[in-house]
Parts: sequence; C-alpha cells; structure tokens
Amino acid sequence: MLPNILTILRLLSVPVVLSLAYGQSPGVLALGLGLFMLTSFTDWLDGYLARTRKATTIFGTVMDPVADKILILGMLFVFSDIKLLPMWLVLINLFRELLISGIRAVQASKGSIIPANWMGKLKFCLQVVVVGVGFVQRLLESAGMDFDGGRHILFYCALFMTTVSVVLALNFLRWHGEGLMKERT
Repeated sequence: MLPNILTILRLLSVPVVLSLAYGQSPGVLALGLGLFMLTSFTDWLDGYLARTRKATTIFGTVMDPVADKILILGMLFVFSDIKLLPMWLVLINLFRELLISGIRAVQASKGSIIPANWMGKLKFCLQVVVVGVGFVQRLLESAGMDFDGGRHILFYCALFMTTVSVVLALNFLRWHGEGLMKERT
C-alpha cells in the first residue's frame, strides 16, 4: 500500500513542482529543485518498497511510469515555455512517451502488463539529470550568475537524453511490438 501512496503523492506534487519552476527568485527555484529531486527519489523508493515487501500491484505497475511521464514532460514543457529548450525537442520526447504508452495499452488489452525495465529506468535517470541541469541554469540566471554556455550544456544534455530515449524506444518496440499490426480474428 505504501508504494502506491508514494506514486499518488508524486502525481500530486507535479503541479507544485511545475509552478515553482516558473519562479524568479533563487529561493523559489531552489525549493522547486529540492521538491523535484525528492519527487524523483520517490520513484526509486516506491519500486524498492514494492519489490522488497512483495507488494507490487497492477495500479503501481501502470501508474508509476505514468507519474514519471507527467512529471518529466511537464518540466520539459515548462523549460520550453521559458525558452530554455526548443519545443521540437520536447515534442520528440512527448511522441516517444505516447508511442511506448500506446504499446503498453495494446499489450494490456491483450492481458499482458509490461512492467518497467532497465531501459525505462535509464531513460528516467537521464531525464532527471536534464531537469536538474535546467533547474541549476534557472537558479544561476535568477542569481545573476549565468555563465556562458549554460543553456548550450542544457540543450546538449537534453539532446543526448532524447537520442538515447528514442534508441531505447525502438528497442522496446522491437521487443514488445510484435503482433501489434496483426488483425484480430
């Protein structure tokens, strides 16, 4: 039960984290970064508790990755809105997440729930790093300590994360997408 509560709390924290990311003062942005990191940590914690307590549920298997997607995509859209990242890069990430979610939904309709695996965990870790770098850039800018190249570092980190994410999605599609185009009989 506790792992599911952590997942729900992660979902509920998303609007707060997104609001704080729009902050203008270093204090508000530092609070946003701290809450984002705590929220991200609950992803690991709820999975650990579910496995060690043998308390995995269908709710957790389905909602845990959904909560992650909402948190990360929300942050990427905020960063695009405040001109830290280009929209095209955010939309590639959105498309990737919709593709994987669609495959999961089709498999679930066939009675097969696909749990998170190492590819999703790696992708999430890279995404957390990118959002963390974005928050640090915002903090530096708000404190008047912007350094040359900070936005370029963020862009290239996001581009690397997106590239790895798309490659992982293609592998996921190869492994789990078999039979998706077959007609039902």
